[in-house]
Amino acid sequence: QKGANPKGLPRLWQYPLATNTMYPDRSLGNPEVPAFQQLRNLATLCDGISLCEKVWLDLIPKLTIKIQLRPDLEEGGANLKDFQKEVSAYSTFFEKPDGTNDFHSWLRIAVVEQTQIDALYIYKQRDRAGRLLKLPIIQGDTLKPLLDDWGAIVAYQQFPWGIPGEVYSTKDMVYFRESPQANTPYG
Repeated sequence: QKGANPKGLPRLWQYPLATNTMYPDRSLGNPEVPAFQQLRNLATLCDGISLCEKVWLDLIPKLTIKIQLRPDLEEGGANLKDFQKEVSAYSTFFEKPDGTNDFHSWLRIAVVEQTQIDALYIYKQRDRAGRLLKLPIIQGDTLKPLLDDWGAIVAYQQFPWGIPGEVYSTKDMVYFRESPQANTPYG
């Protein structure tokens, strides 16, 4: 119907009415789509999945962090020696990116969230001046994307203990999906 959408934009995907008022449910009411807990159980109980996940987790300790200049700075003639203060600050930050776990443990947590439920949420914890303090990984099945009228993600709401909690802006949270889809905000 003409005029039904005041901005004239198409909806990105067909989502259920009142989707922003429901708890996190990646199935969106479709019984054929497995819930978060089913995916976690499958990853734990299925040897094929847990072996593949273990291969990824065993590779992580072999990774090293390499801090280097962006290609555009290198092309402009910048030298890494001129940025030792910044390199030192980044190296120190990534020793414990979430303030608790070392880099490899932090990365393992991220890989488990990504491989099991395809919902990796990283919170950008900042100080009052807006400087980045930590990057804690939030349990992906406690958060849900909030959508505008057209299906675009505009915020994230956490549901601790299954009840509605804090709302976080897209500037506060990194949401990574390995397999994004056009018909759902979940991976």
